[in-house]
Order: sequence, then structure tokens, then C-alpha cells
Amino acid sequence: RRINIVSIANLGTLIALLLTALGTWYGLISRVDTLNLRVDTLTTELGRARSESMAMRTAGEIDVRELRGKIENLTVRSSVMETQVGSILATVNRMDQRMDAARKDAAK
Repeated sequence: RRINIVSIANLGTLIALLLTALGTWYGLISRVDTLNLRVDTLTTELGRARSESMAMRTAGEIDVRELRGKIENLTVRSSVMETQVGSILATVNRMDQRMDAARKDAAK
């Protein structure tokens, strides 16, 4: 029996084509795994960045509330001081008027 050379060449080509297809398949699967790993890593980093951003925002909001409280406290204190200074000035004016009146009576 004779073996047809063309059939053997076609068989070799078919085997090479199948090996190429398998290599391509495993290469694609490897790339997909690598992409999945990258996506997982990026998702983790994004979650961490979001949590850090929320922590910073929360800390900033707390700082703003504290500053508002301090500003309100200072505003109240300055109002009290203005009232006290006004009372002191009124007292000084009354004393000055009494002293002037006493001087005028003493001069008579």
C-alpha cells in the first residue's frame, strides 16, 4: 500500500493548525487572567482611594464644625467684651461728669 504524500502534508498542516489554535487559546486565557488580576487590583485600589477620600472628607467636616464652634464662641466673647467696655465707658463718663460738677461746686 502506498501513502499519499499530499495527505501526510495535509495532516501535518492540520496538526500545526490545531497546535497554533491551542497556543492562541491558552495565550488568550492567560491574558484574560492577567486582565482579571489587573481589574481586581484596580478595584481594590479604587475602594481604598474612596475610603481615604471619605475619611478625609469626614475629617474635614469635623474640622469645619470645630472651627465654626470656635468662631461662634469668639463672637459671643467679643459681644460680651463690647458690652462690658460700653458699661465701663459709661461709668467713666458718669464719674467724669461728677468730678466736673464737684470741681465747679468747689470753685464757687
